[in-house]
Amino acid sequence: MGDLLTNGRFIDWTLGLVVLEALAVICWRVLRHDGPALRPFLNNLLSGSFLLIALRNALDGASPLWIWACLAGALVSHIADFIMRLDRPAPSARATFTPLKNPSPIAATLSLRVSRSHLRPVPQEHNDDTSDT
Repeated sequence: MGDLLTNGRFIDWTLGLVVLEALAVICWRVLRHDGPALRPFLNNLLSGSFLLIALRNALDGASPLWIWACLAGALVSHIADFIMRLDRPAPSARATFTPLKNPSPIAATLSLRVSRSHLRPVPQEHNDDTSDT
């Protein structure tokens, strides 16, 4: 077991699993039009993959330049993932509310309470023309 951890083979297997995960999520998005957004997801996987490759290089005794390059790649992809998450505004309650098909009375009541609790009151227009001349 110690040899498996020191020679870096487990990192190769882990990177293989990361590739399989990426392919599975991409297929899920393409076939079902559902699942996580691809760009933030792939940036997150890329960041972790760069960290794994940096660890693999360190265990193999590679040049520090390659290790730093992998760490820089991880930083860039992590920052890109972070920026993508900041740019996306939170969806409003009206945009995300979808009524249930044939809901039970309890589910209907709860969904109405939840959906109404997030709605903001519509501002009323008032006329400041109160003077009669």
